[in-house]
Amino acid sequence: MSGGHRRFNAFTQRAGSLSGLVFSVHQKRKTLRVQAFHKSAREAKTKRTSKTVKACVTDKQAEHQEEQEVYAAPEPLTVIVKEGRRPDELRAAAVLRSNSFNVYPPGRSEAAAKEALVIAANLRSLENKLRLLYKKACCLLAIHRKGSPDIGPGEVDPRCQISNREGNWWVVGTLDLNQGQKLPGEDLVGDFPLGPDAGERRAYLSNVCVENAVRRRGVARKLIEEAKILAKEWGIEELYVHVLAENTSARNLYLQMGFVYEKEETPQTARYLGRPKRLLLRSRLTND
Repeated sequence: MSGGHRRFNAFTQRAGSLSGLVFSVHQKRKTLRVQAFHKSAREAKTKRTSKTVKACVTDKQAEHQEEQEVYAAPEPLTVIVKEGRRPDELRAAAVLRSNSFNVYPPGRSEAAAKEALVIAANLRSLENKLRLLYKKACCLLAIHRKGSPDIGPGEVDPRCQISNREGNWWVVGTLDLNQGQKLPGEDLVGDFPLGPDAGERRAYLSNVCVENAVRRRGVARKLIEEAKILAKEWGIEELYVHVLAENTSARNLYLQMGFVYEKEETPQTARYLGRPKRLLLRSRLTND
């Protein structure tokens, strides 16, 4: 091989090696660029995911806080519990019971007439009860001072207002405490205490109701507490109350206040009477 051919071959080999080196560097740079692109994409995705998770957590926290604010129990309402005796007090109690246990379609004359009849019937029943047709009976009222910012204008039926030397008051809750072996016309009767004088040592709560505008503010609890104190003064050992089985809030309140389940109506009786089934709960007022 001539010297010219040798030089040409050597040049070709060096050119090939240089070309391979350039291609290798180019390929490596391309690989690094691709890796950097994917890393940047992963970091961006991670940031987006983190922001999304934080946003979801923040939204859930805000939603939970709103739920807590919505379902948080209102502040207890300051009330005075007294025995109702005057005609205006008994009438206010009758109005509150009529509003609590009945629904009257607005704007109908027949509804207004029915309401008047129900109020009159409630008042007559209450007056008869307090004339000692029972062994002992009293009507307890929970009253709240009129004009207090705790109750807004128009939230309480104006017929539930009473007055005394200390000013004007709203009747916002009421119940009856009845001594006796059973309530008149009642078939769901307590079993305790035992003995021939059981009627002297047994009592029932009835017509427990609270003005709709102030429910869940401790009014019923205060009434029941005072009724228990009065019942003990009468020598009552077992205090009973009837409650609708479907009235979960009332049932839970009684259980929290020391009442226990004793018995219930049969479904057949409830259907016959045309109303939901009731439970009979009992609270023992003596320690022996």
